[in-house]
Amino acid sequence: MKKICIAALAATLALGTMITAQAADTTEPTYPKQYRSVNGGRLRGLKSPAGGAWEELADGTWKYHFAEGLEATDYWLEIDGTWYYFGHDNIMQTGWVKDDGNWYYMDLETGALFTGWHEIGGKWYYFHEEGDGFKGTLMVNCVTPDGHTVDVNGALVE
Repeated sequence: MKKICIAALAATLALGTMITAQAADTTEPTYPKQYRSVNGGRLRGLKSPAGGAWEELADGTWKYHFAEGLEATDYWLEIDGTWYYFGHDNIMQTGWVKDDGNWYYMDLETGALFTGWHEIGGKWYYFHEEGDGFKGTLMVNCVTPDGHTVDVNGALVE
């Protein structure tokens, strides 16, 4: 019997709980109450408030500003169906990202979260495709859903 890939339980609080439910309080349609003025005026959480705009900085990096000028900090954000991660400096992350003990890979050009098979540095890696609490997590030391074995670093074993 093939071993099934199971990401760490800690990941359930990372990407997997990217909740899309609407807040019950309709007096604040743009920002649910739990996302107002936290972390010194910055947002941290799982649900993406509506509204906002991208800002390209002089060094070519990107930030995302919500409607009232708040910025994403250490924050997963879904924009138009694509997931991005913003670090403690509010900058959209690219490349390898470790969050809550799990590894993810963000496209070097767009910052979009990788899912499925991707070749990185000459090696193939599989990132969980399902939105069941583990979306985008690097699968390691197991057999992927399509039957391929990956090693302890997540690289395809050929």
